[in-house]
Amino acid sequence: VNLTVVPQVNDKRVSCLSECVEFVDSGAGVDVHEMAKDLAEALVKGLKNPVAWEEVLRFQKTFGIPEGEPWLRLGGKVPVTEFFQCAGYDLGGQLQINDRDGSVHVLASAQDSGQWMYQTPHQTPLVVADVGNTRTKFAYFRDLDSEEPDLVMALKEPESWGHALEQIAYLLEEAGAPAKHLHILSVNSQRLERLRAVVKSLGWTDSLISRKPVRRSPLSEVDGAGLGADRMALVEYAAAMIRGLDPQGLRKEDQKAPVLVVSAGTAITLDVVDHRAVHLGGYILPGLLGLLEACGAKASALPKDAGALRQLLDLDEFGEGAAATIPFGKVTLEAMRWGSLRMILSVIRDVEKSLGPSVHVVFAGGDAVLLSRFFSASNKTVDPFAVLKGAKILALGG
Repeated sequence: VNLTVVPQVNDKRVSCLSECVEFVDSGAGVDVHEMAKDLAEALVKGLKNPVAWEEVLRFQKTFGIPEGEPWLRLGGKVPVTEFFQCAGYDLGGQLQINDRDGSVHVLASAQDSGQWMYQTPHQTPLVVADVGNTRTKFAYFRDLDSEEPDLVMALKEPESWGHALEQIAYLLEEAGAPAKHLHILSVNSQRLERLRAVVKSLGWTDSLISRKPVRRSPLSEVDGAGLGADRMALVEYAAAMIRGLDPQGLRKEDQKAPVLVVSAGTAITLDVVDHRAVHLGGYILPGLLGLLEACGAKASALPKDAGALRQLLDLDEFGEGAAATIPFGKVTLEAMRWGSLRMILSVIRDVEKSLGPSVHVVFAGGDAVLLSRFFSASNKTVDPFAVLKGAKILALGG
């Protein structure tokens, strides 16, 4: 029986049970007997019960390589001979890939020379796009081990997307990337379709980043369909942070800190990930501009002009830890400004307090720097690129 395993078992690709046995003998910790037993039980159950077999296939589609992912056929001294895209799975569970001319190939065996692009031996750059309601951010990571993006562009107007991809294409060509592929995370369907049209016109391929981690982890149980793509990426970011803070799980119980992720953009989201990297849930609030617009929409005497309201968000006069300096508003515009800010800060502080003194707060999004100023420097991280980094983790399987 051939198996394909995601390539993070001691950085070696495992393609079949015989190689797993070698791993066991070398002390790598893969229990091939349990693996074979579980597989056999699933197969027997599936063959006896068609409904159960459909469930096995559904599970495979959920946790297998997502549709649209780049797939390479390797050969000889040339690193890459052909480029495909994963097309999904047929009724027999076999992986199907699309050729560039639209023809479909079926990979029935792990002995096939095809590989997921990020499973190949050479360092491969990765490009991510975060399609938001206001801006679209592009990030270029020069290799899969890069924690920080080498290039980030945040663009509001769709007319500038093509130019951004052309800049990144130059970097991909310099790096010898086998394909120009864009991994997309989106919360706006209209802007998503427009971006995919631009991608296609430039000869790129794209795939939507799965909202479910491929690798088995506490986050595998998160309802990806019911959680926004941006929030799923932030949860992955927080889980990676927790693993980095305590990689061996050796901290004492009172030192195991949960992470509160605050993403401040068009909307403000709060998500809590505990010390086990389990997502506990969170809240969604209107953003600062949304609160101001809501006041004007419901009260005829309050200002409604979008330009004037945006000017109220220029709060650069505050320094670090200036929580006590938010004044009372003496005129209408000031009252709207300070009232909206206090409302949002009150919710964040309330959640922070409920999680205990060891909680670590991450601020992401366009207003990350602004909101972070009102919190202690000792337990916070400000990372405007947190969604992009989490999206990269998801693109590689979680």
